[in-house]
Amino acid sequence: MTKRLIGFVAGAGFGAALILNSRGVKRGLAKAVVKGSKAATIASRHVMRVSSEMLEDFQDALAEARLEEETCQSIDPAEILASLRDFRQELDSVQSTSNPIVQ
Repeated sequence: MTKRLIGFVAGAGFGAALILNSRGVKRGLAKAVVKGSKAATIASRHVMRVSSEMLEDFQDALAEARLEEETCQSIDPAEILASLRDFRQELDSVQSTSNPIVQ
């Protein structure tokens, strides 16, 4: 019962202090609201900028992943081996014609 009484007295005292200083409280609350709204506006601009940058990064990563997936599916290992063999033959023929003494 004493806790309730202490809480009641504390609440009543706080209410009385608010009523007696209502002009000062109103001014303080008004300043706090204005400053809070400015801070919220700045924070929201920052969040929007960061989120748009993150969206662009995710879109770039998604495009790269799709391109990589398409290239992996379109490349045939047999084609790569054939291209390497052809390149090796061309390289051997160029070396044999450029240095006939080395053979």
